[in-house]
Amino acid sequence: IINIASIYGLVAPNQKIYTNTPRNSSEIYGASKAGLIQLTKYFATRYAKDNLQINCIAPGGIYNDLLQGSEFIKNYGDLVPQNRMCEVDELSNLICSIAESDCKYLTGQTIALDGGLTAW
Repeated sequence: IINIASIYGLVAPNQKIYTNTPRNSSEIYGASKAGLIQLTKYFATRYAKDNLQINCIAPGGIYNDLLQGSEFIKNYGDLVPQNRMCEVDELSNLICSIAESDCKYLTGQTIALDGGLTAW
């Protein structure tokens, strides 16, 4: 099982990046993603004896120029060591890598796919 949360389940959003877009990251969004991360840990420990691997991916901002203004995209990229947002195929590649892995010892983990943003 691979749950998809968000880095906003790990860290609070930086409100300074939400300037020219009607989208904003509310406290409810972050709380629900943090809850999903905790649920991943709970079920991973509960079902480990049944040989189930349950992990979570917490992606950073996924690039979508239809929903995100150019100023938001620049502001977000400025916060990330790789200086950009995540591409959709990078998320799907990680999902496939975990799903196809023979590593049965990986369970209860949250992988931050964020270009290093949470490493600061």
